[in-house]
Amino acid sequence: MLCGAGCSRGDFRPATITDFYKDTLTLIGRGRWSFVKVYKSKTGQGEYAVKTRLKKNMPMSQEWNYAEKHEWKFDKEEKILRKLVGHENIVSFVTSFAEQAQHCQVFELLNGADLYRSIIEKNGESHCELDVIIYMRGILTALQYCHKNQIIHRNVIPPNLFFVPSPAGGDVKLVGFSLAVKAKHGEELFGLVGTAGYRAPEITSVNKYHYPVDIFACGCVFYNLLTGTHPFISHTSEGTSFLSPAWKLISADARDLVMRMLLYEDYDRITASQAMFHPFFRNVARTGWRNPLTIAVDGLTEFTQQKMWETVASDDDTSCYCAARESRKSRKNDPKLTKLFW
Repeated sequence: MLCGAGCSRGDFRPATITDFYKDTLTLIGRGRWSFVKVYKSKTGQGEYAVKTRLKKNMPMSQEWNYAEKHEWKFDKEEKILRKLVGHENIVSFVTSFAEQAQHCQVFELLNGADLYRSIIEKNGESHCELDVIIYMRGILTALQYCHKNQIIHRNVIPPNLFFVPSPAGGDVKLVGFSLAVKAKHGEELFGLVGTAGYRAPEITSVNKYHYPVDIFACGCVFYNLLTGTHPFISHTSEGTSFLSPAWKLISADARDLVMRMLLYEDYDRITASQAMFHPFFRNVARTGWRNPLTIAVDGLTEFTQQKMWETVASDDDTSCYCAARESRKSRKNDPKLTKLFW
C-alpha cells in the first residue's frame, strides 16, 4: 500500500500502475477484453509491455460478481506466470496492479513480432526446415517446462508465439497465459476452452483432457509452418492431407513428427520431452532441410491476413467442428491417416 500524492498522514491507497510506470501511449496489441501498451519505468531506464483489462469490458457471470470471479482468475493466472519466470522461451512476468477500474499486468517487452508475421517480414529470405527446427524447438521447450511444472497452456496458437530476433538468429517465446491452468498428473479436466481450429479432439467433444491438448495445438502450428495451411481445412473449405504439393519438399522426419503430434487419441500422442529427441531435431543433415518452403510463406501470408484465430476462447466451435467432420470424411480411405486428426 502506497500513500498517494497529497494524502494526509495515515491515509493510504493501493499502488497503481502510474506510481511506477509511465504510459508511452504506444499500443502494441489488442484482444477481446484487453490491450497492450508500452510503459517506461519511473525508477529505471527499462521499457515494459503492460496488459490492461478494463473491468467494465469483462463479461459478467450470473453466479459470481466481477470481484469474486475475475479477481480470482487474475490471481490464479499470476501464480502460474510467477512459477514460469526465468525460462528463455516463456515471456517473463514482472508484477501486477489491481485497480478500481482496471487490472494491469507488467511483462518484459519483447522486441519483434508474432512468429508468422516475422516469417512473412523476412523480405524474401528463405524459409526452410532448418528455420522450422529452431521455431519448434523453442515452442516444445516452453511446453516441456510448463508440463514439468504441472501447467497446461490450453491456447497454443499463432498470436501467442512471439519471435525475438538476436545476433545469433533469434528464438520463440510463448505468451498468452490467460487460459492456462495448473493440473497435477492424473487430474482430469473438462470443458470447452481454447481457440477453434487448435482445440484437441478431446476438448471439442467435451471429454476429459490433460497435457496432450498442448501437443495437439502445437502440431497444428507445426503443420502451418511447413505448409502454410491448416491440417483440418484449407482456404477453399476442403479437407487437407499429406497429399498437398507443399509436402513434396518436406522431409519424412518432419511428416512423422507432425503425425505423432496430431494423433486422435491423446494417449497415443508424443510428449514434449519425447518430441525433443525425435529425428526431426537430431538428423539435421537430412536431404531437403534447406529447401525453400515458398508455398508455406505464401500460405502464412494469406492465413495472417484472414486472422483465422480471432475466435480465441469462444464458446462457438461450430465451424471448427463441421470443418473437422468434413476433413475426416476426405481422409477415411487413407490407411496412413486412420488415427490421424479427426
